[in-house]
Amino acid sequence: MILYERLSSQADYLRSTTHNESGPYYVEYDMEELRHIFSLDYAATEGKKTVKKHLYSRYADFRINILEVAKTEINELSPLTIEYE
Repeated sequence: MILYERLSSQADYLRSTTHNESGPYYVEYDMEELRHIFSLDYAATEGKKTVKKHLYSRYADFRINILEVAKTEINELSPLTIEYE
């Protein structure tokens, strides 16, 4: 849902600024942006230090549990189609 809302908003923006109603519209995110969108980073206290932790720190886990699920839901349940490399 989070990714769909972000992509839908960007498609609306591109549609209005390019005056191209039919698309397609291309949006790119790097891994850090995706981690931020899905709120996968957090701070944890270890002893007296605060360290940055990552949920799904391995790309394979992130791809299977986050990206593939989002891609399937968006492609099946919305007018948007997404792909990633």
